[in-house]
Amino acid sequence: MVVEVNASETAVISNIRSSVNSVVLPFQVDNSVEITAFNISTVCSLNETQYQCKCEGLFVWPNDTCHSYKACDDITDGSCTCINALPIDGQFCQEPISEFTYEYEAEIDVSFLDLFPVELLRNLVTNTSLPLTLNNNTHITDIDMTTVCGLNGREYECKCEEQHFWPSDTCRVYQVCDSIVGGTCGCIQALPSEGSLCQRDINECLFCPSVCGPNSTCTNQLGSYNCSCLDGFTATNPSLLISINNTCRVGKLQLLVSGWIHCNKLKSPHQRQ
Repeated sequence: MVVEVNASETAVISNIRSSVNSVVLPFQVDNSVEITAFNISTVCSLNETQYQCKCEGLFVWPNDTCHSYKACDDITDGSCTCINALPIDGQFCQEPISEFTYEYEAEIDVSFLDLFPVELLRNLVTNTSLPLTLNNNTHITDIDMTTVCGLNGREYECKCEEQHFWPSDTCRVYQVCDSIVGGTCGCIQALPSEGSLCQRDINECLFCPSVCGPNSTCTNQLGSYNCSCLDGFTATNPSLLISINNTCRVGKLQLLVSGWIHCNKLKSPHQRQ
């Protein structure tokens, strides 16, 4: 909502400015109305024979307004803060729009009658140098081939590309044409009617080195990872998988040997003979 206030005295404008700055937000008008932002954006005054409109605070005039009316200050980054006019269209100063970078993910299905074009597409994806610039504002930062489906007899078989896997729920919903390892599979005997295609494997061991806890090693697996204790260490709870919540500690055998050496040092020379 925009409210226009006519005041000929600069003191009145100063009072309004002070009142706006002192308002505590959000301001509850009633049970259904709440004011979340309250700003003075523009102040216009008669300068000799013409009006001069100046922007308040961090507000600016849009670029087209600066050019349509003679700007009374510099035009910087496509905007100005003062114009020698009272805009006839009621356009007030606006908050500057920051430049945002948007990321989009697109999934493209490509149909071929034979596998030869599939190999060509696979090589194209593998050999494309990234980022790929389409124009000044659009860049492709990642391109991936995830799934290849083919007609096997009377039904489709969908196989994951290298380093990709089906989510575990997809393996359970559809009959798999390979083994389910680590809760995932690489091939299903179906063309999924919904849901995502094969997913790229994330190397948890690389992106989160502490995933297994101290005194352990991490081995990446498709769709999962495996933790094992270093030599001389065992899991705190041997009945559970090793993880950050079930870490590896010094093994009992090493504790016994250390204790024997310690006790042996306490014996007198006569006792050791």
